[in-house]
Amino acid sequence: MVRRHELTDEQWREIESLLPPSGVAGRPRVDDRRVINGMLYKAKTGVAWRD
Repeated sequence: MVRRHELTDEQWREIESLLPPSGVAGRPRVDDRRVINGMLYKAKTGVAWRD
């Protein structure tokens, strides 16, 4: 189930290859899809990042 402000699987497949690999230098990143969904949510709703 895709939530209101999240990427669909098809959208994610299109941009996933554009992201650098995780853990190449330094600590491994958190889930990229979750972070991008958070950015989209903030951009669409205008809430503060901490929310």
